[in-house]
Amino acid sequence: MNKYARIIIDLKVKTVDRPFTYEIPENFKDKLDIGSIVYVPFGNKKYKGYCIGFSDECVTGIKAIDRVLEEDYYINPGLIKLAAWMCGYYNCLWSDALSAIVPNGVRSYFQKPRERIFVKYDTEGQGSRVKGQEQTTVGATLAVALKIRKSSKKYQILEYLKEQNIWIDFEVLQDKFGVNFSYLKSLIEKKYILTEKRKIGIYEGQGSRVKGQDEIQKVAAGFSLRDNLTLTPDQKEAILFSKKLLASGKPETLLLHGVTASGKTEIYLSIIEECLVRGKEAIVLVPEISLTPQNIKIFKERLGEEVAVLHSALSEKDRLGQWLRIATGRAKVVLGARSAIFAPFNNLGLIIIDEEHETSYKQENAPRYNAKKIAEKRSEFNNALLILGTATPSVESFYKTQHGEYKYFHLPARVLNKELPEVKLVDLKDKNEAPFNQTFSELLKNEISYSLINNEQIIIFLNRRGFNSFILCRECGYIYKCKNCNVSLTYHKPVNKLICHHCFYRENLPVKCAKCGSVKFKYGGIGTQKVEDELKQLFPCVNIVRMDRDTTTKAGAHEKILSDFSSKKAEILLGTQMITKGLDFPDVALVGVILADMSLNIPDFRASERTFQLLTQVAGRSGRGEKKGKVIIQTYSPAHFSINGAISQDYFKFYEEEIENRRETNYPPFCDIINCIVSAPSEQDVIALMEKFASDLRKAVKDLKAARPNIMFDVLGPAPCPIFKIKNRFRWHTFIKCSDIKETNKIINKVLENYKIKKDVRFLIDADPVSLL
Repeated sequence: MNKYARIIIDLKVKTVDRPFTYEIPENFKDKLDIGSIVYVPFGNKKYKGYCIGFSDECVTGIKAIDRVLEEDYYINPGLIKLAAWMCGYYNCLWSDALSAIVPNGVRSYFQKPRERIFVKYDTEGQGSRVKGQEQTTVGATLAVALKIRKSSKKYQILEYLKEQNIWIDFEVLQDKFGVNFSYLKSLIEKKYILTEKRKIGIYEGQGSRVKGQDEIQKVAAGFSLRDNLTLTPDQKEAILFSKKLLASGKPETLLLHGVTASGKTEIYLSIIEECLVRGKEAIVLVPEISLTPQNIKIFKERLGEEVAVLHSALSEKDRLGQWLRIATGRAKVVLGARSAIFAPFNNLGLIIIDEEHETSYKQENAPRYNAKKIAEKRSEFNNALLILGTATPSVESFYKTQHGEYKYFHLPARVLNKELPEVKLVDLKDKNEAPFNQTFSELLKNEISYSLINNEQIIIFLNRRGFNSFILCRECGYIYKCKNCNVSLTYHKPVNKLICHHCFYRENLPVKCAKCGSVKFKYGGIGTQKVEDELKQLFPCVNIVRMDRDTTTKAGAHEKILSDFSSKKAEILLGTQMITKGLDFPDVALVGVILADMSLNIPDFRASERTFQLLTQVAGRSGRGEKKGKVIIQTYSPAHFSINGAISQDYFKFYEEEIENRRETNYPPFCDIINCIVSAPSEQDVIALMEKFASDLRKAVKDLKAARPNIMFDVLGPAPCPIFKIKNRFRWHTFIKCSDIKETNKIINKVLENYKIKKDVRFLIDADPVSLL
């Protein structure tokens, strides 16, 4: 029997970010387990903590655990193991890792023991007989005593309770039949149902810590595969291949590379059904849940009450409700954004990441995790199958398929033999094709007119919001910039203001130049507001909906815009990258890209990859119905390989050139990267700290390479960040290329060990960054 427990104190303080040893009192030894939530004395107070392990080594002079939060209040031991890995890989505090795994609403719930109502079919009361009969069915009993029909919910509830013949948490009946407790009053009074109040932990009843084989078989028996679906040969083969991987019980990763509209969602659903039949659970991640209401509808229609939805936009109360459904076994499938990867499943068998190339799977606040990497570790810890689905694989993922780390399946064609859209390019440098100072080329205007005449819908894409991206004085060249950030202010016409997109600073539109007094201004760059304005001038009778961050701030705005477009209340959908993600509108026959070069000009090694992905994905919104689609791409860089790859819709051609560029410059997948960023109100403080850090790091690396000559560890910088001032804080970074992130983090921490960093200085360590800005 273990004598001591290793406890993580729930405090976000670096000096206490380690396990502390506590004695286990005799009355807690049968209750305590890895993941148990406890209260322990620490200093002069008592704090909540999490048990992460045990020890039998003799320890003297230590304190004892004060309280264990109910026997069944605990964190999944697999998630505790995951938190430990996150601390090493993402260089974060234990408290940060645990706060990602256990959201705020759930954390507070653990502090309050709950009492819930359980119900059971009364085998000794009226539910067992009718006067004058030895035995009868529930239906006959109810028909005589309550005069209800077999189609009623009361009949269905009684049948369900009789079949189960165990105490059932009333919340299960709520989920299954949509009734409140008062609905059962007559059944309780006539002794058809027994009730009992219980003070329980979250894992009692319908979901136990370790599901027994009987329960698994019960779940499996209640779910059957659908065999009447019309599938393409490619889909059938992909499903069969995935099922073999699922059945292997090994932690495999499959890259499902299918062109847009190749039927990946149907493959996901079929594999999930197979997973459920096997008595296991599944997580499905999508880039942004609010942008894909179609996905929620499809999954719920197909899988019913098995589906829970998790994402950051939920209120704490709603998130807690969904989390408890998962933790207690009442939901077997979770659909959500990146945070859903921490769903508290005990018997995880499948993880699916749709649009795996998307950068939104990366968390930008501590802990700065990438849901894809977390999914790999959960797959490894649970012997689960991980499926990465996309039409435009990330370079790193496809590289792993070429070197045997991932399995690979290609879906080269759309379902129902639909053709890929025809893509045409407009060279904006050619004034015959695109007259100077016009947003729309003649070709794009003509194609919009043609589509409108034929009652077709249109998507227009521009990855920049606002009206103009900068205002410049024609006399002295002065550009209006944010006073808090090193960026130009964007003009927003609806409010007639200049706005910073980083800190949201606003100022009025100038009447005269602040520097020279001139009244002559040039409005440069274009945003979605200006494109909308020009569309209304060109096509005054056409309904247009715009989808960008400015139009989607209110709750439900995403759904309203997409619903209006889906119901054909609008002919044109205009938007930023939001409209490139998983939308399926069968009447869209034309996609227009206003300016394809925007993402190419970002100072980031992934700029070409991001450009190819955006263009290919938005092009894939066209021609998903009966009519063949068209795509018009306007660009100043017609010869760039990423734009050419998107025009020909040839991923392999793009990959060949991009992977060589990465090889020559030694960027991922040929190394791992860590971005160390220092920010502070004083630029002098930032420079001094970052120069010292880079110098000390190089010394440490020199010693390391002497001992381990084959290790890769290159220090680049220090240098100002591309956006070197945000919200009145100056930003510098040192960039590290390495072959082992966890080993590199140890060196970074060793260097920082004796640093005394000022309170207003922030030191961020970002492993596997998706942006270097």
